[in-house]
Amino acid sequence: MAMDRQAVNPFGEEMLKEEERVTYRKSMDAFFERLVELNIDIYLLEQLLAFPYDLLADGWTDNGFFFQLMIKNTFEASVLLIANMTTDQGSDVLTLPRFKNRLRQMVQTAQQTAFQEYLKGIYFDQKSRALLERVRNLRDTRIAHFIPAASHEFLTLTEIKMVRDDLNALLQALSFDVDYIMLPFSYESGQSDVEWALDAIAKSSPLLMMPEQDSERWLHRRSTLTESELAQLNHYRKKFGWTEI
Repeated sequence: MAMDRQAVNPFGEEMLKEEERVTYRKSMDAFFERLVELNIDIYLLEQLLAFPYDLLADGWTDNGFFFQLMIKNTFEASVLLIANMTTDQGSDVLTLPRFKNRLRQMVQTAQQTAFQEYLKGIYFDQKSRALLERVRNLRDTRIAHFIPAASHEFLTLTEIKMVRDDLNALLQALSFDVDYIMLPFSYESGQSDVEWALDAIAKSSPLLMMPEQDSERWLHRRSTLTESELAQLNHYRKKFGWTEI
């Protein structure tokens, strides 16, 4: 999005028309709630994708689907949330871009010219618009509907994060005297519930405990591991207070 990400809305909520303030707050709260959900979904995706599930499972769940479906469903939920806030159509649908345009009319007449100049500096650039179009296509042809003849659309997590950053910045730019925090403190501080759950899975890994529980088998198994895989095992062993291998 073309805007200074460090810029702060220089106006205060008192510039809104009195009769529009409740509507403004309700709309901002609704967008904030959805953006928090989007930020959490992306955080979950990052944690799930970084977790060495196949290594730690070590054959336990060769026919399992939990992790694969969690990743797929969370990614699709992220796409749906983005489309919901940016590209959904309908006379009763309020997207962030529509809300930005409507905000011009919610400002007191004496302030409208100055506020309109401020809003002119907040817009999705060509790259962002292209990503949003791909989000819309993916949502319309693969997630909300299935159109076999449609061209195959694909988005990377990096691209989804770019759109998320733009939406976070847009909401912040439209806010008056509020600094939004998009993740719970426990997630920001590395004490999230998903990390707790993934650590519990790692701690029960037969491979992680093999040096102590089956030393003879471990000697053979260790010879098959790459340096990267050993580093991943040692990451968790150190985290749990166990000796490195």
